[in-house]
Amino acid sequence: VAAVNFGGAAENPFCASRFAPGVLPWFGGELEGFVERAMVPRVRLQILGPQGSGKSTLMVQLERRARRAGWSVVRVRGSGTIDWGANARLWLVDEYEELSWWQRVRLRWLCARQRVSLVVTAHRDVGMTTLCERTVSPEIARRVVAELVAERGQLPVPGPVEVAAALGRHAGNLREVLFELYDQVERNAANSGRVGPAVDAAG
Repeated sequence: VAAVNFGGAAENPFCASRFAPGVLPWFGGELEGFVERAMVPRVRLQILGPQGSGKSTLMVQLERRARRAGWSVVRVRGSGTIDWGANARLWLVDEYEELSWWQRVRLRWLCARQRVSLVVTAHRDVGMTTLCERTVSPEIARRVVAELVAERGQLPVPGPVEVAAALGRHAGNLREVLFELYDQVERNAANSGRVGPAVDAAG
């Protein structure tokens, strides 16, 4: 695959801030169907998948659509601080498994008492109806890489075989694949005499 010069770390297209949840367009498909199912009063839904599979990105999309439709929304992380006094029609809880057992009980009690909807992300089944199970296909991974590279005016993208190999190395974690590409760009910046990093099997 052709080498690419990104101009050093300052221009690194794989900086984490460029692919944080909600920054890139949604590439997962079926978004409208997910939104319709989440915006039903008093539903209890789980979004399942491994790390880096797009669960948090989907949560951001659900929040945006719900707010656009006039719903009040609370979105929190299980590892963060929770405002138990917040009022909303929809609670979105990322990293649900990080909650303690009593926090889970309190959250479910709160949602039942206020008759609001609850959508959570988790790595495994936590006893709710599954909205979707997220995985990253090589095609989605290639589209994400192409989007990031295009923002820097460059568009050589690894092929399906290279992307599939990278996803295999990182157990389907697209975030780790992009971190690997970031490191390649950083190494290139340190070797100013070279043309640029080859966008190879790390795709």
